[in-house]
Amino acid sequence: MSRTGVATSGGAQTRWAGVFAGAWLVVLVLLLGPSAGAIPMAVIGGLLLVISGELVAGRVADVRLVLRTSRLSSAAMIATFAATTQIPLQQAIFVGAGLSIVLFAVQVASRGRIVELVPTDDGADFRVAEVPTALPSGRTTVLHYVGTGFFAEVNRLEEEWPHTAGTHDAGLVVSLRGSAGIPSTTFLKSLDRLIDRWHARGVEVVLCGVPDDLRRRLDTGGVTDRLTGAILSDAGGVLTSVREAYDLVESRRRARAATEGDPGGDVPPPRAERPPRCHRVAMASESKPPAASIVDQQQAVRDSLPFSDTQDFEDATRGLIGRRQPNAVTADDGTVLWDNDTYAYLDGDAPDSVNPSLWRQSRLNAIDGLFEVVPGIYQVRGMDLSNTTFVEGDEGVVVIDTLLSVETGAAALALYREHRGDRPVKAVVYTHSHADHFGGTKGFVSPEDVEAGRVRVFAPEGFLEHAVSENVYAGVAMNRRAGYMYGAALARGPQGQVGAGLGQTLSVGEVSLVPPTDTISTTGHEEVVDGVRLVFQMAPGTEAPSEMLIYLPDFQALCAAEDATHTLHNLLTLRGAVVRDPHAWARYLTETIDLFGDVEVVFASHHWPTWGRERVVKYLQDQRDIYAYLHDQTLRMLNQGLTGPEIAEEITLPPALENAWNARGYYGSVSHNVKAIYQRYLGWFDGNPAHLWEHPPVERAKRYVELGGGADAVVEAARAAYDAGDFRWVAELVNHVVFAEPDHAAARELLADTYEQLGYGAENGTWRDFFLSGATELRDGQFGTPTETNAPDVIANLSPEMLFDALAIQVNGPLAWDEKLTVDVVLTDTGDRYRLRLAHGVLTYSAAPQRGEADATLTASKQALPVLAMGGLPPEKLAAVGIELSGDPAVLGRLVAVLEPGDKDFAIVTP
Repeated sequence: MSRTGVATSGGAQTRWAGVFAGAWLVVLVLLLGPSAGAIPMAVIGGLLLVISGELVAGRVADVRLVLRTSRLSSAAMIATFAATTQIPLQQAIFVGAGLSIVLFAVQVASRGRIVELVPTDDGADFRVAEVPTALPSGRTTVLHYVGTGFFAEVNRLEEEWPHTAGTHDAGLVVSLRGSAGIPSTTFLKSLDRLIDRWHARGVEVVLCGVPDDLRRRLDTGGVTDRLTGAILSDAGGVLTSVREAYDLVESRRRARAATEGDPGGDVPPPRAERPPRCHRVAMASESKPPAASIVDQQQAVRDSLPFSDTQDFEDATRGLIGRRQPNAVTADDGTVLWDNDTYAYLDGDAPDSVNPSLWRQSRLNAIDGLFEVVPGIYQVRGMDLSNTTFVEGDEGVVVIDTLLSVETGAAALALYREHRGDRPVKAVVYTHSHADHFGGTKGFVSPEDVEAGRVRVFAPEGFLEHAVSENVYAGVAMNRRAGYMYGAALARGPQGQVGAGLGQTLSVGEVSLVPPTDTISTTGHEEVVDGVRLVFQMAPGTEAPSEMLIYLPDFQALCAAEDATHTLHNLLTLRGAVVRDPHAWARYLTETIDLFGDVEVVFASHHWPTWGRERVVKYLQDQRDIYAYLHDQTLRMLNQGLTGPEIAEEITLPPALENAWNARGYYGSVSHNVKAIYQRYLGWFDGNPAHLWEHPPVERAKRYVELGGGADAVVEAARAAYDAGDFRWVAELVNHVVFAEPDHAAARELLADTYEQLGYGAENGTWRDFFLSGATELRDGQFGTPTETNAPDVIANLSPEMLFDALAIQVNGPLAWDEKLTVDVVLTDTGDRYRLRLAHGVLTYSAAPQRGEADATLTASKQALPVLAMGGLPPEKLAAVGIELSGDPAVLGRLVAVLEPGDKDFAIVTP
């Protein structure tokens, strides 16, 4: 009961009755208060029952009306009445009010909806239709939102907006006329997310029918800034606003299609969410001779290093049995895959366009042929970037490392057999997980012989995982950068490519991968194959994440894999990789010296052997000490507050290492190895807040160019620095101009000339290749990716989990924000089952049992599965390789629509 209810039942006409009733109550209490105690409580209780009964009887019609018209209101009424019988009246009122609010929110959430307005054939009107599941391509869609913008309805409706996966050349009109004009923050956030998704697919968007009060809220919420000129008011009525918006979107969409070209069909459009990372401008400029400062630098190198020491030349030619003449390897169609004869110019003294130390190293690396290491062990060198080694057994041979390409591998085997007889291959040993040591295997053995057990394949623990993951996950970027690193597209000659320090360059043939049959995981483990004793030393995390050295006790010979070579190796290769551990590297070389004290010769997967116990030990010590020194000194200096670039400038090597030819930086360098060590321990951030949130390269370049007085002024200042021989400063200055104005011809030419001079002066072969490759692309345009290690054979060895990861890293997140799908993958030969789920722009997978049915199911053998990583998702292609598709076939199309393969020709020296 309430005071108002009692007054009304007594005949009151206004709320003032309560005031008068209260005044009379005060008078009565004052006059009759003393007599109230004489009234029995039973009488008072009866009076209250009579009054409440009259009130309820007077409200019977209202109660019936509520029960007939609204279940939610009925529930609130009954719950409130029940509360009055159990708790104090004021608390029951709060319960009723709160319940009413909750039920109102539920009611609102159920009423909001989205419908499509489809133009009639005559274009004069619109008809209402169901919202499409996917936003259609090639036309403008009108969606009409009816609701209050209340948070309770927004979360439900967000699932009903059509997804945009695969959408292209689309326009969208969103009518908000039905909105109450009081949107919640949730509504504004949801609208902001939707606009992001629409713009990510290049959808032209206009909001129409927007009331003034809603427009003000869109302004304050930042939505208006996202849709400049694309928010129309509700003046003139719903249809007028919709027609105006529809015409505006159609005109914009068609104008863009005419400019960009209509892709047609179901071909996805160019990725509109970001500008292309490629600027193709070729220019007609030629190589320049070395500048005077470079000539002086080369002379300083000649004066400072022990060029009179010719021991390496004696070792590199020792044991020569025969050469392949001409030493060119071609494909069946005549394409040249390897041609070592192009390095015939490497003779005599170094020209001024090549660092004399690098010239010396390249002359040594270019010495090719079949060599006897000791009787029974033979190497083919100069047939690829790496070496292959033959260890003769009772009947056949054990092959250690197989080069990069099948074709060069087959040529190396033929050269060996030409001089040593047609011995069968009994085993192959992979020293580590880099492609130039396993890629040529099919040139030596057939997979059938391996499967039949006629050939064993040994590899260190973790080999297959690292060999595949490194070449697949980041393979596109690594291969593109490797083209720069090895100078694969450069002309051979004194002003071009002279070698990569570790070897001359990469072959460009077929890369194969035969999985290992035997995995080695323990130092000291011994195997005997065809009478050949092999003792293994594990060295993970050194030059490769999976690596091992091999001692041949019957020959007193050590294969050092790639942990001891005639160069300072990379701790972080310029093509990109995980930073290697110099501390572990040095520790393992100490273990090598301790384990194999009777060694008489050491050979490696690159370069030439070293003979004699004393020379071998000194060679291994020098190699160990260079990595230990760089590690320890970098940590000492970073703990004094120096950054990576500062340490690289200040660090100096002890004279014994500075003058040791095998410790010179032909492949790795002191400079970039020191920075790698800093990165390994402290990461990319140097602690300076100014470097914590810098502008990206293009935006930074624009600001620097503006600060420098414009592009022409910066170029002129850079020319003065060029004339002074400060090429590092020129490169920094003019790089800003090229990134700010990629078509600036003078800047491109000066930057190309500068890279060329830096290349001429570089002792490091990969630095020279990078500088000259950059100059080449600035002058002649991009050359793409000459060699790919993420070959079909490598991809075919992906485990299911690695395959799913390889797909996941291709998902374009923003394009997949509003896509949700599930795919089951069932493997017939292993019995494994996986559930793939795409949601929130992320492709995840699980092998655990899942509830419910997936949208689609793929049933296949494990061997057939890798076709998915090679773009093989069309149903007809799946069926051709034995993959059965059940469920919704459109699901795979939706998945393909959000996959974005890597760009094999992305820009490096231009934006």
